[in-house]
Amino acid sequence: MVLVTYLLVAGVVGLAGHLGFLHLTGHEARAYPVLADDAEVEVAGRAVTVAQLAERYLPRFHLAPGHPTPPLLGFVYDAVGQDDRLVLNYFQVWEDEIHPQAVQDLAYRVYRGARYGIPTRDIEYVQVDVDLATGDVAAVTFEGTPGDDYFVHRSVHLVETYRRAGDGTYHRTVTTRTGEPVSEQSGVSVPLDGTHVGLAVATWNHLTRLAEPADEPVDAGAAVPLAPLTDDAYQAGKYSRKSSGEFGTPGSTLTNWTGPALGVAYGIGVIAGGVALLARIRG
Repeated sequence: MVLVTYLLVAGVVGLAGHLGFLHLTGHEARAYPVLADDAEVEVAGRAVTVAQLAERYLPRFHLAPGHPTPPLLGFVYDAVGQDDRLVLNYFQVWEDEIHPQAVQDLAYRVYRGARYGIPTRDIEYVQVDVDLATGDVAAVTFEGTPGDDYFVHRSVHLVETYRRAGDGTYHRTVTTRTGEPVSEQSGVSVPLDGTHVGLAVATWNHLTRLAEPADEPVDAGAAVPLAPLTDDAYQAGKYSRKSSGEFGTPGSTLTNWTGPALGVAYGIGVIAGGVALLARIRG
């Protein structure tokens, strides 16, 4: 009984220490340069500010009838200039995400609060590439899912990219998060309302898919706030830990290695202490 109590207390202390470490770390600065909100970019021969372009290419989100979701609170974005394109990184800010299994939801909520911060918002990304010469949507990238089960208990995250072809259709490539190819498809029609890509919520944790005709606008199409993602907000919101497209911020060496190292050291200590305690009880 003494040994069981020791191991239980040790496990609780270890878990609390790990969650505390996650909570205190992850505030890395943005590692890639972004354009100022009032910077002008020439698109299709006309000078337009980054703020205006962010509004012009903002994706529109939809939801299949009968699928519940917490409210979409708004979008934040940053913009990266490239030789022939402008990359707009949009981050959807959902009030929360709710796992369909109550016990898993509670455990996952505690973990998310420690790793990503409190309140436990769900933040997902969409990358929209703008062709500077034509103003067309040159590419769209987001995290999708291989299945069509909205209430799936274990989500598989896949990266979907749609690149515009010469005939106006899009070439779809699907990879794992580490870049391993999964599938390809040509001649895909991407739903566009002018320059706004039509997207939809594919799962309870807001993985994404292309919108379909039967889908309904999120929040009945009500306008949601759109704001630039400032450097301070990037660090405070731990965006280095959130999923992103082509541009992201790797975690610091301290964060990447200290947590696992402390976990291993703690595990060794618990085992050694348990063995010593067991030997003492028997002796």
